[in-house]
Amino acid sequence: FPSHDTYPCFEADDMIGIAVEEFSKLGKRVVILSNDSDFLQLLSNPNVLCAIPAKDVLLTGADFCSYFASQTKSNGVYISPTEYLFYKALVGDTSDNIDGISRLGYKTLYKLMEEQMTSEAQEHRTLYASDTLAYVDILASRGSQPNATKLESLVALNIDLIRRNYKLIELSSNTASPSTIHATLQCLKTVYPVPSKKSVMTDYSELFPTTTARVLVS
Repeated sequence: FPSHDTYPCFEADDMIGIAVEEFSKLGKRVVILSNDSDFLQLLSNPNVLCAIPAKDVLLTGADFCSYFASQTKSNGVYISPTEYLFYKALVGDTSDNIDGISRLGYKTLYKLMEEQMTSEAQEHRTLYASDTLAYVDILASRGSQPNATKLESLVALNIDLIRRNYKLIELSSNTASPSTIHATLQCLKTVYPVPSKKSVMTDYSELFPTTTARVLVS
């Protein structure tokens, strides 16, 4: 959408995240066609698949762990889709010019998390698995304590940066503006023709020649 008083700007990625939420409520199976790695966080939803044309890959949540390990320089880092947003918020995303904690990479964070989880209470392990931002707040609250872990201290020192990164990276109604949510729901009322039943990978260029991301629903 153009920037104008009457037509405010909307972030397309946020709209896709909200659309996925809405389709999932209806029990729909969603395929996201995009090369943007931000959409991988949506694989935490079992109804979502990510088609990545540049890699010729159709990815499910079950495949994410091995795919992430193979695509990063951080050998030995095995995380789930639910952890992906947490890691990006702390490490940052150079492709989108989003700064992370200084000198913290995926491999170092993975090691710190392994150490953290050895002494973490079960209720906080469960929280980390379901709501990583809430878990970030728990880590930050411990950062000033004398027995704070290295990770807790890092999070406490960088809590504003981490919260900002969540707002920038998370694709959901939790962080989207009310106007973006409204615009998305309005768009979902539009009826589009059913796409060809050919492979979504081979049909990508034909169906969407001028876009970088689309959502297919079945």
